[in-house]
Amino acid sequence: MLLVKPTWPTPPDFRQDNARGIFEFSTHFPKTGPSLLKPLTILGDSFTDGFTRAGIYLYFSDMYRVRWDHVPKLSVFARELPLETRHVVIQMIEVQYGALLAFADKADIALAVKTIDERFGAPK
Repeated sequence: MLLVKPTWPTPPDFRQDNARGIFEFSTHFPKTGPSLLKPLTILGDSFTDGFTRAGIYLYFSDMYRVRWDHVPKLSVFARELPLETRHVVIQMIEVQYGALLAFADKADIALAVKTIDERFGAPK
């Protein structure tokens, strides 16, 4: 467990929403300025909790958190990505069985890529 004692102030316009759909929570800065990165969605296990405790959400206008046990397939994750998402982190450790199964399913990975291309546009 990453032990971090926050030494930073929470900005006054910060908002955290509780679970919705596949998302465990999301964070938002409604008065987004040019200093914040575009929205981030993180799919991960408990290791990712350390990112949140370390304040990663302070650098993004929005952050969405998803746990592996909420998405059995990468295509489900791709289908549920918020349309404003511009950055994605997929984190797993080698003992995360659900993640290993998700990455072993080549047909589902192809479907996830197709879904992302359809929803966000194919890379140029």
